Amino acid sequence: MFSAKRGASGSAEPPLWPELAGKTLGILGFGHIGEALARRARAFDMRVCAVRRQAQSDIPAGVSFIGGPERLDDVLRQADYLAITLSLSAETRGLLDERALRLMKPAAYLINVARAEIVDEVALYRTLANSGIAGAALDAWYRYPKAAGPTLPATQPFHELGNVIMTPHVSGWTEGMLDARATLIASNIERIARGESTLNAIDPVSSEDTVQGSSRHRS
Repeated sequence: MFSAKRGASGSAEPPLWPELAGKTLGILGFGHIGEALARRARAFDMRVCAVRRQAQSDIPAGVSFIGGPERLDDVLRQADYLAITLSLSAETRGLLDERALRLMKPAAYLINVARAEIVDEVALYRTLANSGIAGAALDAWYRYPKAAGPTLPATQPFHELGNVIMTPHVSGWTEGMLDARATLIASNIERIARGESTLNAIDPVSSEDTVQGSSRHRS
């Protein structure tokens, strides 16, 4: 808990809140979501660095680098805030294990809006419980209800920790979401009618993202 300071008049002063300006945002996965996140981070004068399946030489303004898997450890060490926007695959499952989490700053925050299993569940819980990082915002759960009755979001008691914010996979449930979804569907119907390829198509073979190297993930 923060302790309130006393001003010259003896009145209690509120604690100083952290600023995003000048902080580093690390993004794991630089697809559509990662790119949109980087644009918003730049508006707050944040430094942005990212990793994806393959290094990217065409770097948007305000982004320091977009590296391949070999830069994962660099991003983990530098990030004040780490956003996970990867898809879950055989290559990304457990990507952030105990070793990887130990590379993060004790003052860093982890934000997972992708899939829970990208981060090792037990390692993440221990890291948060032992203040290995400052906190986490989790919109992706390790367990989802499969029958009537209550279902805890994980085998570990994340909900008991004071440095964790948990939301039930609704971070994308916004006012514009339904309109954007309908617009995309209509656009793809028109593309199919014209004999063109659809937007946001997923190749079931390449989506497994077989990546060479010790650190693997997809963009």
